[in-house]
Amino acid sequence: MEREIKFKYVCKRENGYIFSEIFTLEQIENGKVEQWFTVNQIGGSDIVHRLQFTGLKDKNGKEIYEGDIVTTGKGEGGFPPYDQEQPRLIEFRNGCWCFDAGRYEDGDWIRFGFWTASNEGKNQLKQMEVIGNIYENPELVSPTPNGEGE
Repeated sequence: MEREIKFKYVCKRENGYIFSEIFTLEQIENGKVEQWFTVNQIGGSDIVHRLQFTGLKDKNGKEIYEGDIVTTGKGEGGFPPYDQEQPRLIEFRNGCWCFDAGRYEDGDWIRFGFWTASNEGKNQLKQMEVIGNIYENPELVSPTPNGEGE
């Protein structure tokens, strides 16, 4: 089973206005991103982020992208033992999609591949929900490990 390779491009204007568009690999190769830049007059003062699709969808069928902020639902205990309702930022680290479970000061990265293979992970993946992304909703995630002060 192959996952579809696509990217979400997020543009942030100098005035704070944010908009995005999703492109498949084929569309990128065919110049659709350049067309999007031209149509939207994206220029030097605009900041554009390219976020990869993880291949997973949340409980509502919404695609999960790098930079998305998710909650992982209320698990039945067991692995992983952390506050599952606290928002988590999806990142690509050490060759896999993951999020910081926040149990340790230097990070506690839960890898999707391992986590979703466990029974607990499968149950919680069914409860995972995208609640925003780091560019439009940075206030949803803590700037420091474990939500501690700055």
